[in-house]
Amino acid sequence: MISDVSLSTKASVRKELKERVRLFVQVPTLRAAAEVGVVSSLQNLISNLTVSEIAPLSGASSVCVAGFNALSDEPDLSSFYHSTSLSLVFPKLTSVDGVMEFTSVANYSSEKWEVSSLGFSHPASVEVVPASDIQLMLIPGLGFSSSGERLGRGKGFYDRYLQNFKGLKVGVCFDCQLSEASLPTDGWDIKMDYIITETKCIDVRKLSV
Repeated sequence: MISDVSLSTKASVRKELKERVRLFVQVPTLRAAAEVGVVSSLQNLISNLTVSEIAPLSGASSVCVAGFNALSDEPDLSSFYHSTSLSLVFPKLTSVDGVMEFTSVANYSSEKWEVSSLGFSHPASVEVVPASDIQLMLIPGLGFSSSGERLGRGKGFYDRYLQNFKGLKVGVCFDCQLSEASLPTDGWDIKMDYIITETKCIDVRKLSV
């Protein structure tokens, strides 16, 4: 966990966090062990959520989880996607101006994936799922604070989408991306409800009570 983030601007903090995670993922054994831990934290979180927190919407057959396919410096959650019985959707950039929507993935293993302009794999599927149908969203980032602040990569895709998202927001990162200190934020930045790492599952909502 980062305890000495003292840089004041988003650009400088992004630079610091990119270097920290770059050094971490260069060690394959450490990364692999950490990814096992992150998936375990995620599975424990979902199994411990109450019915009222993650209940399917009226008429839905199962809980819908929004995942993400990891970039080279993000935790790979594919083992969770392969094993879960929950409904899955994944982000897709759907227009030239970079609007992000979520599309349905019936079977993670057999889905056809395309590479987005930002370098992550997104579904070939065009079946858009509205935000109101998603109960829980897994959200990557360059860094998170233990109080729920998220620092993204500066493109604003998640920031814009989360403005109208009412489900649970779960920040996903490695321990080396988690800061005890506050991160620089803007008025449009949305706090997470939970933060999970390879060793932690933080219920941010309890911290703000």
